[in-house]
Amino acid sequence: MSRIGIEKKPPWRSVPAELRELVGKKIGSPVVRGVRVWGSYGPGPSHRLLHSDGRRSFIKALWPESNSFQIESFGKELRNYAELGEIMKPWAPELLGVVKHGDWHAMLLEDLGPKTAPPWRTRDARTVAHGLAEFHSAGEGARTPDYLRSVFELEVFDVANLWKEPVSSSDLRKLAGLAANPDDAFAWLERNVQRLIEASAELPTQAASQTVLHMDVRSDNLRVVDGRLRLFDWPFVCTGPHEVDAAAFAQTVEAEGGPDTATVLDWYQDIRPLDSDLLAGSMAAISGFFANRAWQPGIPDLPRIRPWQRAQLGVTLKLSAEMLGLDRPDWLESVR
Repeated sequence: MSRIGIEKKPPWRSVPAELRELVGKKIGSPVVRGVRVWGSYGPGPSHRLLHSDGRRSFIKALWPESNSFQIESFGKELRNYAELGEIMKPWAPELLGVVKHGDWHAMLLEDLGPKTAPPWRTRDARTVAHGLAEFHSAGEGARTPDYLRSVFELEVFDVANLWKEPVSSSDLRKLAGLAANPDDAFAWLERNVQRLIEASAELPTQAASQTVLHMDVRSDNLRVVDGRLRLFDWPFVCTGPHEVDAAAFAQTVEAEGGPDTATVLDWYQDIRPLDSDLLAGSMAAISGFFANRAWQPGIPDLPRIRPWQRAQLGVTLKLSAEMLGLDRPDWLESVR
């Protein structure tokens, strides 16, 4: 690891020469420079490439150290490129090709330039909110392949049941242990956890309209290019109410020090309305995801993931309390 606190990412020179050559052949021009892309929360090779003819591309790859989750996600994303191309096309980078050498397997994508955020500028946050609403509007009623699942059927993000995981007394104690005063935090959780469970569980029965969801819209997976939203990383595409995707994105902006969630959601509604009950249920469900993870031990290869999850817990649980009329979770202010 070349930087403290940054995920393990190999430099371009450590990528096998055979794979580098294959990349040049696939694009039709040799690579003269590869620059690591930092910012995502997982390890693994990702580089912006400059070719000898001046063109640019982006590479994300599996390598010998990739885990089963990364391998599965890579395969899902390639399948989605193959079968959801028309739905993804206006927002996703173009897939330029796929190359393999030994344990290395790489997809070559259109280079969308350097990161947009953080820091979040008001103009960019508004553009992304508008673009996400446009993506959801375009996906409503779209014909999708049979393999595409509902957001209520996902194993990683079982939206309707996320608060059912951290409701045992021992787990609530661990969650409360993040606060400066664990007893106050535990008392708040005991008083309010049942309403959070109910709000999450009601989502499938409330959801009327269904659209295509990206389910991983956050700063490291997006760019604003020529005033338009573009999105990376498409393994978690599913269908469901657009409020889930909108809530999941908006809270990340606030968690990264940008405009507050309510403002981002108002911008979203410039384009597409949001149902307040579905929005409250979505925020409650998302807070349950972080409530089950923020207190767990750190992951060696993902040094920034737990602090990021604690930041999102603070935002989503505070908002869930406001939306559901619960008493204020003041204990969250001491969670770092």
